[in-house]
Amino acid sequence: MPRDREKARTYSHEWYQRNKDRLSKAQKGRISEETSEEREARLAHCRARYQRNKKAHAEQGKAHYLKNREVILLKQKAAGRTPEGRKAKNASRLRTKLRKYGLTMLDYYAARSLGCEICRDGFSEGPAPKSNAMAMDHDHDSGRFRGFLCNACNFVLGAAKNNPGILKKAARYLETQPC
Repeated sequence: MPRDREKARTYSHEWYQRNKDRLSKAQKGRISEETSEEREARLAHCRARYQRNKKAHAEQGKAHYLKNREVILLKQKAAGRTPEGRKAKNASRLRTKLRKYGLTMLDYYAARSLGCEICRDGFSEGPAPKSNAMAMDHDHDSGRFRGFLCNACNFVLGAAKNNPGILKKAARYLETQPC
């Protein structure tokens, strides 16, 4: 099949016109016209066929994997579905974010050593859902970078809608409440 999209579309259309009489119900898109009984019968037939051929299907899958192992692993790595691929994808994502805010890797490593700009806790390695993972705080309206925060402090700013008044009221509330 041609690689050019327009040629591919033309090829597919011409192929369909030549072969439309031979296409099954499902390929013609008439599957939605079947009744619920017909659908159940078709699905039961598919389930039974799968159960009969389960072992052969598994063996074919294993043979395909062994034959094409190198290509499959390369595709998984490129898609970020292996540890090495995820690491490369995360590094690429970090470089893109730093570039977006006009920062360098030197800025990033300096901030990692200093910790959060609010609570001064150190940062952990790993994904952001951890409370002490590093977050790049920025103003959502202007896009201006404000600083490196831990995930917990960044969440607090977001929950307060980046409003200093709300944060001051929250601080006063905490100071007046007995422990």
